Amino acid sequence: MFRSCATLVTRSSWRLTQCRRWRSSYNEVTVEGDIAIPVYRARENEPIEILRARLLYQSRKRGMLENGLLLSTFADAYLQQMDHGQLLQYDTLINRPSDDWMIYYWVTGKEAIPEEYDTEVMSMLRDHVRNDKRERRYRQPDLKQPIKTQ
Repeated sequence: MFRSCATLVTRSSWRLTQCRRWRSSYNEVTVEGDIAIPVYRARENEPIEILRARLLYQSRKRGMLENGLLLSTFADAYLQQMDHGQLLQYDTLINRPSDDWMIYYWVTGKEAIPEEYDTEVMSMLRDHVRNDKRERRYRQPDLKQPIKTQ
């Protein structure tokens, strides 16, 4: 990811202290602590089928089990019926925050939702997480063949 990074070893842990170049299409970085995180940029003119497939994949592969279960079951239930605007809201919600735990805290009601993420899709997701039907969600749903839209 980084072409040239200086690191400092402190008590048997690696710490990123300086990065000279970011090897990707991102120009800006945000810095949390000492780690540079690229700023998310929405993809322009992405076909809706590709957008749905990407969001399904990103919903399943979160890096933390809790969000993987919540977002994959949500994507399975709602992704195919979302319009383009809702898909973009969902894309922003799962890709812009740099901390997946914040997404978890927002949807479970542990933290207040920032204005920029308090959207129709967030309301749908919070309703899904509330699980009024008491569905069992202990594993990710099986993948299905994508529905072709024209």
